[in-house]
Amino acid sequence: MSRTTLIECSPRRPDGTAVTLRLVDRSPRAAAYLGQQWLPHVVELPAFETAIGFDGQQFGTAPSPQIGALAFALAPEIRAAAGWVWRDAPVTIRQADWPIDGSNPADGAFATIFTATASAISVDDGVARVELIDRGQALRVPAAPLRFGASGIALIDAAAAARDRAAGTVVPVAFGRVLNLPGLLVDRVNNIWLFAAQAPGGPAATSVEAIYEGGLAFTPGTARANLAALQATTPAAGTADWCLNAGGLLLARLADRPIYPITCDATFGGATLGDVFTAIIGGRLSIWPGEAAALDALGLDECGLYIADDASVADALDQLCAGPGLCWKVRSDGQVRAFRLQWDTPVLRFAAHQRHAPRRLRTILPTGRRQLGYAINNRVHGDGEIARILLADSLAYADGTLIEALKPAEAGADVTATAAPSLDALPGQLFAASHTGVVAAEQLPRTVQATRRRGAAIVSGSTSWSVETVNCTATISAAGLVSITAVAASGRVTVVATRDGVELRGSFDVTVQKAAPPASGGGGSGTTANDSSLEQTSGGLIWTDISGDLIVTTGAGGTVALAAALDFFPNITFPDFGYYTYGAELRWRRESAPGVWEVVDTPASEQTLAQVETDLGNIIFQAYGAVACNRTASGLGAGTAQKFRLQARSADASYFLGTASATGA
Repeated sequence: MSRTTLIECSPRRPDGTAVTLRLVDRSPRAAAYLGQQWLPHVVELPAFETAIGFDGQQFGTAPSPQIGALAFALAPEIRAAAGWVWRDAPVTIRQADWPIDGSNPADGAFATIFTATASAISVDDGVARVELIDRGQALRVPAAPLRFGASGIALIDAAAAARDRAAGTVVPVAFGRVLNLPGLLVDRVNNIWLFAAQAPGGPAATSVEAIYEGGLAFTPGTARANLAALQATTPAAGTADWCLNAGGLLLARLADRPIYPITCDATFGGATLGDVFTAIIGGRLSIWPGEAAALDALGLDECGLYIADDASVADALDQLCAGPGLCWKVRSDGQVRAFRLQWDTPVLRFAAHQRHAPRRLRTILPTGRRQLGYAINNRVHGDGEIARILLADSLAYADGTLIEALKPAEAGADVTATAAPSLDALPGQLFAASHTGVVAAEQLPRTVQATRRRGAAIVSGSTSWSVETVNCTATISAAGLVSITAVAASGRVTVVATRDGVELRGSFDVTVQKAAPPASGGGGSGTTANDSSLEQTSGGLIWTDISGDLIVTTGAGGTVALAAALDFFPNITFPDFGYYTYGAELRWRRESAPGVWEVVDTPASEQTLAQVETDLGNIIFQAYGAVACNRTASGLGAGTAQKFRLQARSADASYFLGTASATGA
C-alpha cells in the first residue's frame, strides 16, 4: 500500500528569521494537507536504523547516533533554501496510508513517525541534501554541567578562588540513594561543606542519613531551611547541621575543623531504578509511557549514581543500565526506552577450532616482604581515574635516588639540597566601594603576606620580591609583605619571588564590591531624598547618625517609605591570629518637633555577620556583612515636610556602604 509522507523543516534565514519549508512525497492528487500547501520536490526520503552498542563484553552501551539524509530538488520557488542556516533546525516527518479510492489521505490519518534535527546542507546539480540526526543528541550533553568558578552560584564560585579548590573542576551531581559522598569545603569561615548539586531537571536532595568524618558519624544537628540559616548558627560540638536544598546544593556545617575526610550518605529523589532512570534524562526527552514502572517491576534493590567528571547524560544511562544487564535507545518519536537483553536458548556455540590453549602472560615471583605506599587515600575515586598502589621502589627524589635506598636515614640528616621550592597560595582581597566605584579610604592600606618555602623551611627573608598589578597600586617589602595602597577597580596582584635562580609567581584577585545605587522617583505627589555618603559608627554599641537629614514631602497618603540596605565592614586592627565576627544594627528616626527625635518602629534585626580572619595583624580573609532597615512612617498628614535620619550601632567601629532613601506617598 502506498503512503503519503509530509516533511516539515524549520531552518533560519541568515538574519535569524525562522522559515517553514513543507515538502510532500507521493500525494495522489492535490498537495494540500493540514490547511497548508506542500511542495512535491522530494527526491529521496531519509532512512534511519537503530544500532544498539556492544563492547564485546556486555550490552548496555548507548545506541550509536543515527544519521539520515533528506534530498529535495531546488525548484525556483525554494532556491533560496541552499543559503539558509540548517544546523539544529527541527524536522518532523508524518505519514498516512492512501485510501482505497486513491484520494488524498484525510488530515486526521497522518501520524508523526520521526522527529530529528538538521546538521548541515549540501547542494549538487540542483539537488539539496540535508543531513538529519536523531533526537538522541539531546542526551550527549554533560550530566554535571556546572564548574567551580563559572557556575553563576556565588558560594561555589568564591570557593574556586580559595586554596581548597581549583577553578574549572566539575561540581558533582547525584541521583537516588548515594553513599560516601565526598565533602568539598566551600565556605572556610563558616566551615560549610558541599556534597552535590542538583542535576538539570533532576531532584534536589530529599534526605540525609548521616555525615561522617573519617567514617565516624556526627551527632545529627538541625536541618536548616537555606544557606543564610546555615551560616547564622554554629552547631554544637560534635554535631553537624545540614541544608537539603540551598539553591540546589546539599550543604552541611560542622562544629569543628575536620582532620579526616568528610563524607555523607544522602538520597536525591526516588531511589528505584525507574526513578533514577527518569531523573537522569531530566526532561530533555520524554520517557516511554509505563517505562519507569516496568523498570521498578524488575525487583532490583535501591540504586544511585554520583557523577563528578565530564560524563554525558548518555554515559550516565550506560552506567545505570550496565549493572542489571539492560540496554536503552531513543525511539524515532523522541521517547526513551529500556530493554533487558535475554535469550531462551543459545543460538551460537564455540566450534572446536575456536578453542585456544591457555598461555602464560606474566610471571610474578613470591616475595618475603612488600611495603605499600606512603599516604592514605580516603576519598571516592571518579570513573575516569585509575588507582595504582605505590611500591617502595616507585618513589624517588628529583635526582633519581630511591627513597628506599636512603632508609634508615641518619637522624638530623641535611636533605635541604633536594627540597623543592614553593610559594604559598595568596588569598583574594575584597574591597567595598560606593555605587560609583570609589573604594572607601578606611580599607587602605591592606597587607597580604607572601611566603616562599624551600621544602618545609620558610626562606622569604632571603628571596628577591617584586609585584605586578592590574587596576590597583601595591608594593612589597624585602620579607614578602604586600601592601595595597590604592584600588581603582577589580583587578589582580601578581607576586614574583626569585631565589637560587628560580622564579615563582603567585597571584590573587582584588575585587571591588559596589554598593546599590540610590533609589529614584517618588510615590504619588510625594518627593524622594537619598544619601549615599554614610558616616561610620563609633563602636561601643552607641547609636550614631550615619546619614544626613533626609527631608521629603508626603503625598496624599501622608506616609514616608524609609529604605536602607547596606553593606558594612569592621574598621579595626587585629592584634592576633584568629576568626572575628561582627554585627551591626540600623534604625530610623523622625524629627517630630524642632530638636525632638523619635524612633520609627524598632531597630533592624535582619543582618548577616561580617567575618574576618587574621594572622599577626594581617587580614588573610574578610567577608563583608549586610544589614537592612526598611520601615514606613504613617499618619503624617498630606503634603507635609518631614525630616529623617538613619542611625547605626555596633560593638566596634564599622563603616557602611549603600544608600539611605526616604520617599513620600
